[in-house]
Amino acid sequence: MLRKALISGILICLMFCLGGCNAFRGLGKDVQGLGRGIEDLSNAEVYWAE
Repeated sequence: MLRKALISGILICLMFCLGGCNAFRGLGKDVQGLGRGIEDLSNAEVYWAE
């Protein structure tokens, strides 16, 4: 199980390294939307912490 997770992680890293830059340039709007979603989650975590 651990080995499978490790291999999956390595494959994901390789995919990001090889294709990430071009994909992010092509999907700029989606990335911005994802960034806003992550910010919203971070803010929610801050509210929960307080």
